[in-house]
Amino acid sequence: MGAAWWVIKDVICLPHGEDTFNRHLLAYGLLGSLLFATIVHPANAVYGFASGVVAGSFIRSIDDRSYPRNF
Repeated sequence: MGAAWWVIKDVICLPHGEDTFNRHLLAYGLLGSLLFATIVHPANAVYGFASGVVAGSFIRSIDDRSYPRNF
């Protein structure tokens, strides 16, 4: 899974200089889709994508600093 995460995140979705919130969500969605399709059933890839986007959004909200308004 670590190799798959590296390929999805660092090679496909977030190459150097392409670091955006939407691309992060795409990377987490693709990994969730791959995880659900591998572990549960290939038909659950859509649910895995949605779960990955939700988890990725939660993780990014924890990692990002919240600054005061107009900072």
